[in-house]
Amino acid sequence: MNLIPPSSDTDTMAHRSDRGQGGVGLLIMFVIVAVVSLVLGKQIGTTTGGLPALAVLLGAAVVLITFINPDMGLTVLIFSMLLSPELKLAQVPQRSVVIRIEDILLMLVFVTWLGRLALRRELGFLRRTPLNGPLMLFILLCGLSTILGIVGESVTSPRESLFYILKYLEYFMIYLMYASHLRNRAQLRQFLTAMIITCLVVTVIGYVQMAQGVWRTTAPFEGKPEPNTLAGYLVLVFSVMAGLALSTRSVLLRFGLSGACCAVIPPFLATLSRGGYAAFVIALVVLICLATPRQRLVLLGLVLALLVALPSVIPAQVVHRVTYTFSWTRGEVGVTGGRYLDPSTAQRVVVWNLILEKLREQPLAALFGYGVTGIGLIDQQYALVLGELGLVGLLVYLWTRWLIWINGVRILRTTRDPLGRGLAMGFLAGFAGLLIHSFAGNIFVIVRVMEPFWCLAAMVMVLPSVLGESPPDRPTLVRPQVSPDVRVATAP
Repeated sequence: MNLIPPSSDTDTMAHRSDRGQGGVGLLIMFVIVAVVSLVLGKQIGTTTGGLPALAVLLGAAVVLITFINPDMGLTVLIFSMLLSPELKLAQVPQRSVVIRIEDILLMLVFVTWLGRLALRRELGFLRRTPLNGPLMLFILLCGLSTILGIVGESVTSPRESLFYILKYLEYFMIYLMYASHLRNRAQLRQFLTAMIITCLVVTVIGYVQMAQGVWRTTAPFEGKPEPNTLAGYLVLVFSVMAGLALSTRSVLLRFGLSGACCAVIPPFLATLSRGGYAAFVIALVVLICLATPRQRLVLLGLVLALLVALPSVIPAQVVHRVTYTFSWTRGEVGVTGGRYLDPSTAQRVVVWNLILEKLREQPLAALFGYGVTGIGLIDQQYALVLGELGLVGLLVYLWTRWLIWINGVRILRTTRDPLGRGLAMGFLAGFAGLLIHSFAGNIFVIVRVMEPFWCLAAMVMVLPSVLGESPPDRPTLVRPQVSPDVRVATAP
């Protein structure tokens, strides 16, 4: 049951067996993951008595599924990214250290996937991409800065710092696994279908929350409600669905994806996330800029219609939330007209002065920061990276984002496949939105945004190879063995 249809008759014939496995199986896996997530969420909310047994059973099932059919294991992982509960492990100043069921599933899937490759002698197919080196360098810098922080006593709880570094390593594992495993359109369609279905389930849960009178909707199974998380996730997946809707040649699919995009908007507005609103606007602007002239006309028409209808349909809570930002007559940060920013927004501005003053205290910290968790909670992504990893870490962080952008644009400009163009265009728009959203929160740390993000980033980075628009990847870890008995015939 792939929502994304094949791009050609050749693709249909080549991957008919993959689609057969991914059709009913995809729906079954979704139901299993959703039901288990509900059960586990209820268990955590009431008692943990039966949780270990359920976790062992679920883990064993995922290991078996992944070993037999890795595509299904990776599909289950996509469903679990938003549909699994969290477990609180520890508390650091102003931070909670939590793991989710998908963290455990990820480790099981990754180890099983690597074991399967080793048994089949396919480890050489770990793909080289433009992001492998920078991502690993960033993780190493996290480790180095934290060690320096422990020595300098800015990091008071190394165990909790380790958990956050493992989160960054987890994102790299997701990226590497999906980038290395993707080989054809059938897999790409299956993973995108799983991501869209997951988004629709999350959207329905958002409507349920709104029906219950909740006007700061959040992602399901969150211990502490974080509307920014849901807003960032919806901006990302909305952009991808919009890109696919603009590029697909299927009229039915275009209407379906357009309807899904419209359905996402009310729960998104109900998050009351001002950073999310800014991210959504930027994502739309980037989508318009990257679109073809014909697509641009369609988008501009829709945006114009939205602007005309907005005053009469936008909820009063949203208007109040936006105007609240500039409605203060006194405060820390002033704006034009004698107005001041509200305390929450102002804190994201003045935090830069606090970080810069703290870095001036120690020259070494200015270069490598105070270590992960060494400066407590800074709810602004760029200031957090600067404080924890210093100037060197911030430069590596920005360099990685630049590589994502320029490689994504290059792929968008060179690919001719509608599926590839839609995915690349939507991902870049969502990525730009998250970069803006990072001024209002730690978006590139949040698990429920970053797991889908790095999964999509992997899909985009390997699009030319998956779509047959570049030569097949060469093995990077294992060289082919040539028998000494083989003789190569040459022309006289």
